Amino acid sequence: MNAKDNSRTSFDRQAAAYDIDRNGSHARTVYRPVLDMDPEQFYREEAASQASC
Repeated sequence: MNAKDNSRTSFDRQAAAYDIDRNGSHARTVYRPVLDMDPEQFYREEAASQASC
């Protein structure tokens, strides 16, 4: 198995529990406002942010 396959296998193992275990806790804490946001609102704000750059 090469490095890319090893990486993919490792990622896939972690992904199943990422939303509930400690591996994802930092991201869930930092990005809570994004996770709670309505997807349409998120894309509108992202588009507005990109337009002002």
